[in-house]
Amino acid sequence: MSKHPNRVITAKILSVNPDGTINFDRQVHHAKFQKRHGAGILEHGTTGESPNVTWKQFKRLVRKIAKTIDSDTYFLIGTGSNSTYESMEATLFAAGAGADGTLSVDCYYNKPSSLHLRIYHHDPIARALYKAFPKVDYWPYLIPGRAITQLLPIDLQLLWFGDLPGDLDILHN
Repeated sequence: MSKHPNRVITAKILSVNPDGTINFDRQVHHAKFQKRHGAGILEHGTTGESPNVTWKQFKRLVRKIAKTIDSDTYFLIGTGSNSTYESMEATLFAAGAGADGTLSVDCYYNKPSSLHLRIYHHDPIARALYKAFPKVDYWPYLIPGRAITQLLPIDLQLLWFGDLPGDLDILHN
C-alpha cells in the first residue's frame, strides 16, 4: 500500500455547469475542502459520474485533482467500467497521474460468475497495475445489492495481488 488511507474517504458529487459541461474549478474547490478537513478523496465514483463522463473529461479531471492533492491526502479514483480493457487503461492512467488507489466496479452488466469476475476482470487489471505501479492500491468495488453478480469472499481472497486495502462494500451477506 502506498500510504495509509485517511480515516474517511468521501465520494464527491460531480459539479456540472448549466450547459452540462463539468465544472472542473468546482471539483478542485471540493477536493481542497476535503483535503483541509482531513478526508481522503474519491473522485469519479459510480453514483452518476462514471456513466456521464467521457474519457477525455476523465483524464482532465484526474490530472486536475492530482495536482490539488498533497502527500497527506489519499486520492482514490474510480476507474471501473463494463469493459475490462477500458478499466485497465483508466487504472493505469490514474496511477500514472498520481492516484494513490483505484476503485474498480465489477463489470456486472455482463453477469459474470464470481470466478469469471476474478479471473477475467479484476485479476488482469490488478496485475497490470502492480506491474507498472507497485505502490498504487487496487480496490475492487463490490455492489451485490445493485448487481446480479457478486465477487465471493473466496475469490476476493484468491485474487493474486497481495496487500488489498479493503473492500468498500463489506461482504455481510
